[in-house]
Amino acid sequence: MKQNLFNASESSEEERLLVLSDGKPGHVNQSIAFARHLNIDYDLLAVNFKARWLKGVSYFADRLGFLTTRFFNIDKRPQPRYSAVVSTGSETYYANRVLSSQLRCKSVAIMMPRGYRLVFDLIVAQRHDHPLDGTIYSVSRSI
Repeated sequence: MKQNLFNASESSEEERLLVLSDGKPGHVNQSIAFARHLNIDYDLLAVNFKARWLKGVSYFADRLGFLTTRFFNIDKRPQPRYSAVVSTGSETYYANRVLSSQLRCKSVAIMMPRGYRLVFDLIVAQRHDHPLDGTIYSVSRSI
């Protein structure tokens, strides 16, 4: 039986995650492990910044609440059928914020999204990152 992403007592057969990939196996594997741990189906979507300098701009844009797809490339436009967007690594956090906002679903960051506002619906961070906020779940090692 599948579990509801944010309430283990509820179940949903319709839940599906959008996992963002920056092409780094260690990052995408952690996001996939998160989905598998919850027993929720997922789709992979490759994302990358259009230019290296846009990653730096994305930190400021996020601080200002300016969310746009113009900074990054995506394989295809995702359909609004996801429960959450899940991502691991600094190359994916801004895209996570943008896409989860556009798709009107939850946002999940694996590892601390340093430099970005900590406004994700859930952050799964290692204890050595010293997570403080209530939306941050602390783990002792990588997923």
